[in-house]
Amino acid sequence: MKSKNQRFCGTENEQHFLKKIFDVKGMHCNSCEILIKDSLSEVDGVKHVKVSHAKGTLTVKFDEAKVSEDQIMSIIRKEGYEVLK
Repeated sequence: MKSKNQRFCGTENEQHFLKKIFDVKGMHCNSCEILIKDSLSEVDGVKHVKVSHAKGTLTVKFDEAKVSEDQIMSIIRKEGYEVLK
């Protein structure tokens, strides 16, 4: 599965957010989901995180002016998972 992008305008001060779906390899349980979600939720500019170990996907809604796709991918890799762009 290739990553998907969706741009939309948020309601908070009309900030522009990007919704991105990543394929993540190496997740096996709910604890994996929680680890990734907690790590990304602490990042300034990340608005929403949804992780599914069953599907092997990560959906992130974020402000491109504050955080990049590469930074998000780096955080996931630091937690020990493989992420595909």
